[in-house]
Amino acid sequence: DDPRWGHVYPLKVRSDAQDAYQRFANQYEAQTGLKLKYLRTDNDRAFFSISDRLEEDGRRTAPDSSYQNGIAERRIQTVDRRASVMIFHANAPIAFWLQAVFCSNYITNLLPTSALGGISPYEKKYGRPPDLSHLRAWGCRAYAHIPKKLRRKYAKKAHACIFIGYDLDGSNGFTSTTYRLWDPLARKLRRSAPNFVTFIETEFPWRVQVDPI
Repeated sequence: DDPRWGHVYPLKVRSDAQDAYQRFANQYEAQTGLKLKYLRTDNDRAFFSISDRLEEDGRRTAPDSSYQNGIAERRIQTVDRRASVMIFHANAPIAFWLQAVFCSNYITNLLPTSALGGISPYEKKYGRPPDLSHLRAWGCRAYAHIPKKLRRKYAKKAHACIFIGYDLDGSNGFTSTTYRLWDPLARKLRRSAPNFVTFIETEFPWRVQVDPI
């Protein structure tokens, strides 16, 4: 619950919950040096074996009573609504909903919230305000520059892409040094450092293309 920092782990099937939890626990314990003691769940059996391994019993709420998980439920709603707005604004295909959710969660960790007295989860967790200068408009046009050593003479100098999010820094999980870009021509994900990408935040390719994927 504190400092309201959110993580997203997509599950293809419910049985993936244990693996997702273990990845979260490993990251949390590596960053903080603390051990997780209990897990609050919505009484889904997929989490029972996880909570049983912890030092204290998992805190299980009653079925169909989301209000008992108020903080988590509100966080999910906030991230989901922001992702929906991003998809609608960029006119993005629904296939990119997960990328929008990742990006929405990332931004939510950086934005101030009344629940923390007007500061962001980032500042609560790390003791300093976040640098927002790297944020870009989701779904905007982006050109991933091709290093000179990797291109032939007279060849194109950049890949025309669409901005879809940020790569988290694996060492600390909060400051991104890499942008995630979708290349609709090559139909592949590209990653680019800030000094190798140019954004045009007034242009949104999905608004004018019928099926860019």
